Amino acid sequence: MNGALASLGTRRDTPGLRDQIHVWQLSSNQVVKSTTTDIAKLASLARTASRAQKLQADKIANYFKEAVQGYSKIQLVR
Repeated sequence: MNGALASLGTRRDTPGLRDQIHVWQLSSNQVVKSTTTDIAKLASLARTASRAQKLQADKIANYFKEAVQGYSKIQLVR
């Protein structure tokens, strides 16, 4: 995918390439959406869990939040 993104604005930039990147973006957005729902379910379950499980759920949520922020930055650059 990085090679495809690097091709934007060059001679290798084509409508097909842009379509493929768009499909990747839509797919990634759907994964973010479904994972956000799953993280919310995990947080709900963690309310009645042990302290260690709550900490693990928080850690997972924070890692996901950081990943989504990184993904958002990449979308803004391109």
